[in-house]
Amino acid sequence: MIHKVKALPRAVRAAMLRMWRFQATKIRERGRPRAARVHGRVMRISAYLSAVCVAAVSVGLIMNSMICYAIYVGGEPVGTVSSIAEAGAVIDRAQRRLTEILGYEYAYTTTVSVTPDLGVATSAPEALEDAVLLNVGDVELLYALEVNGEAVGAAEDRETLATLLRGIRDAYATDETVSSRFLEQVSISRRYIGAGVTRDISEIKASLAPGGEYALTVRCLERTTASVPLPFEIEYYDDGEVYIGEGGVVSEGRSGVALVTTERVLHNNTLVSENEIEQTVLTAPVPERVAVGVRERPPTASYGEYVLPADGKITSFFGFRRTTIGSSNHQGIDISGKLGQEIWASDGGEVIYAGSKYSGYGQIVQVLHDNGDVTYYAHCSKLLVSEGERVARGQTIALMGRTGVASGVHCHFEIRVDGVPVDPLKLLSL
Repeated sequence: MIHKVKALPRAVRAAMLRMWRFQATKIRERGRPRAARVHGRVMRISAYLSAVCVAAVSVGLIMNSMICYAIYVGGEPVGTVSSIAEAGAVIDRAQRRLTEILGYEYAYTTTVSVTPDLGVATSAPEALEDAVLLNVGDVELLYALEVNGEAVGAAEDRETLATLLRGIRDAYATDETVSSRFLEQVSISRRYIGAGVTRDISEIKASLAPGGEYALTVRCLERTTASVPLPFEIEYYDDGEVYIGEGGVVSEGRSGVALVTTERVLHNNTLVSENEIEQTVLTAPVPERVAVGVRERPPTASYGEYVLPADGKITSFFGFRRTTIGSSNHQGIDISGKLGQEIWASDGGEVIYAGSKYSGYGQIVQVLHDNGDVTYYAHCSKLLVSEGERVARGQTIALMGRTGVASGVHCHFEIRVDGVPVDPLKLLSL
């Protein structure tokens, strides 16, 4: 029709030309006055036909501008475009998008056609693509849950999926959790989803659980603040008043207290790292001071430990005893031996008495040790040291005998602490 409208002016012009030639011949035959009149009529007819031609062309142009192309999917119109090329481009793009969504080379399973129509194109190409996608029936526009770019499941609304994700994160949270997030890239977006993506929430949850196909890892940051003891340091110092090998605690240390804030990172409740981020000292620790002896020990210095003063068998022990000779409250031990057998100093110290003024003890040696203890060596047959003399541990100070009140040759050995007799066996080191 459009081509016929456009051809009309050429036919009219040809007819006008033939008419004009015919009329011109007749005018030449009849004379000039007549020709002038005929020529006027011809010109009026030509003007009329020109107006008709212009009107026809205008109608053709209007009709051409009102032609559009409707796209049908499954027999149902989804929109119109202005050209057949644009319709084809829309259908091709929709097919490519379906291939991307479904993951395989998609071929339309529903009839998609294009038909010319009168009217004006009313659909934007992007909106028309969406209309084609929705009407082919192989995809749905839903909210998709994606893990690392792969669709795990879909739902009608975003909140259903968001609630599922919150539940997974909250399962690992504690009162100490300050933040949590997924290590994987997890997102919810509204997009087209193929029929192969599950809509079952229980299935989606199972696939996200540990051991599932899309198992999620929840990273939790925990922060705790607690009081912890601060250990004290031990300070050693040289003490010239203390013998080498000796020494000890001069002042005891005390632990302090600090308020410590710790951060822990856990992946699905498995500890990954733990760091102390802040410490506030509430009570400072007090160091312990220990003296280290640096003084050379003289041979006669005391060790504070005692050895048996003679070889032999212990025939009488400390404490109560049944006897007809001597005291029943025995204040030391008796070591039997031979007459004239050596008696040694049990520890180093100073002889404070050597004599026989105590009748029951016979001849006796008393030694004052550096710690204030006093040892007695009684019933001696001979004394080998004098008052004021310093003696060394193991030095012979007397000979064994039976002077004083004694039933036989022996050494009566006593240790007095703060003037009170104690059982020597409890203080012997050897």
